[in-house]
Amino acid sequence: RCADVTGVQTCALPILIIDDKRESVQGILDFLDENKSKNKKYEYVYRDKFEEGQQYFEKYFAEIDVLVLDLRKDPLEEYPGKNILQKLWDTRFVPTVVFSVSSNEVDVKHNLIATFNKDEEEKVISWLQVFIVIHNQVLNFRIDLYLSVFIIHFLL
Repeated sequence: RCADVTGVQTCALPILIIDDKRESVQGILDFLDENKSKNKKYEYVYRDKFEEGQQYFEKYFAEIDVLVLDLRKDPLEEYPGKNILQKLWDTRFVPTVVFSVSSNEVDVKHNLIATFNKDEEEKVISWLQVFIVIHNQVLNFRIDLYLSVFIIHFLL
């Protein structure tokens, strides 16, 4: 499936990252930037304000295939990320990484939701690496399948 999440039509895996503290996700962003030139099978968008993240999420809701989400602004304050997570899981099943102060803060339980504490950035990167590989294999399979159908149709 192709999507337009960065202003350009792409068949890449669309990833949305929402975290109000860039330093918390800087390693993840660096990993994605460093590997993007080698692997053009994903695009990501980062939002550092929950309000902007929610607006972006609502605008491109149907196109987002992976969400990396912080749940709250401050360890002792509100949980603006929970609204995004709940809306997503009320209507779609999207692989989600909750990357927050405490992984015990997630109300929605599902096998497609991975929860990591803020000190586990390397685990988030590993999760993304695996998911990108799986996405690429599925995309290649779909391309092979479409080509096979086209060739069979042409031969008949």
